[in-house]
Amino acid sequence: MTADQAEAGTITWSGPLNAPVGWSNSGFNASFLQPLSGGMGFRFTAKSSNTTELQRRIHLRVISATGLSGLQFAYHSGGWLRLFNAGAAWSAVASAFSGAFGLNARKWVTRYGGASGTYHSVFGPGNFSHEYALFRFPVGAGYDYGWIELSGFVSNGQGPDNSLGPRLTVESWAYDTSGAPIHAGDTGSAVPEPGSFALTGLAALSLGAAGMRRWRAARAS
Repeated sequence: MTADQAEAGTITWSGPLNAPVGWSNSGFNASFLQPLSGGMGFRFTAKSSNTTELQRRIHLRVISATGLSGLQFAYHSGGWLRLFNAGAAWSAVASAFSGAFGLNARKWVTRYGGASGTYHSVFGPGNFSHEYALFRFPVGAGYDYGWIELSGFVSNGQGPDNSLGPRLTVESWAYDTSGAPIHAGDTGSAVPEPGSFALTGLAALSLGAAGMRRWRAARAS
């Protein structure tokens, strides 16, 4: 069974989230945590560190992704989360593991003493818009499959300026409870999770009259 053949109502979808993680002109957001079925879930975290080595001070800001309680992400062999275009499915995944993976990072170095000067660099996929992380988590003898829509930014610059990032936006997520390998971006006929989607005017338009009735019924139950 493919995601296009999945039975109606098997996809759980967050609806639009636009949840920020990391450093921006608006400030700092440390993390985004999303519990899923059976105690499993995922988390995106922003952390900074400062270390001193000989005649230099190293500053690092990192955004990472973590699969919780057995949830596995598709990843690159270098330990970085792998991103896919819309429509990708788990069949394209070469490596999957549960744990923490880097997503974007920025480093700057201040030298002093006899080796004065600066150095800065970035790591990870850099700037991207509406790309997808793929995940799976065990259910019985098989797996349920899902995706997370993400946008990211990082600028290669010196110093603690928040506008340089890195920052991440968790746009939305979904998973299929039928065991089908859902395609990235597919929501089927799913109604957004009641606790995840603020029903704004734009949201109401996107759902339509029938969708609004289902959404309201879900909130009342």
